[in-house]
Amino acid sequence: MVQYISPQFAGKYFALRNFEQSKAGDAVMNETLRLILTIIHVLICLVIIVSVLFQSSKSEGLSSLVSSAAESYFGRNKARGLDAKLAKVTAWATGVFLALTFVLAIF
Repeated sequence: MVQYISPQFAGKYFALRNFEQSKAGDAVMNETLRLILTIIHVLICLVIIVSVLFQSSKSEGLSSLVSSAAESYFGRNKARGLDAKLAKVTAWATGVFLALTFVLAIF
């Protein structure tokens, strides 16, 4: 015995089925995107930690008076250049970290 299915019912059935499959696909895509963003977030955290730890302290205290005579002019400028680059890396990484935190909070 063959049952007849009306075209309207078949269209609604397949549209609903495709919609459910697309929702499942979107969920997998969202989870994958969230995982990738979380990994990037952790890497940015590590960049911030390393860049802060490599920066020299701004107030070296009494030790800077003793060691300043031994340092040359070029050595001090090299350190300042490295500190300036590390400060820029820290600032950029912090900005990306903040933006990525908001993005992950929305997901």
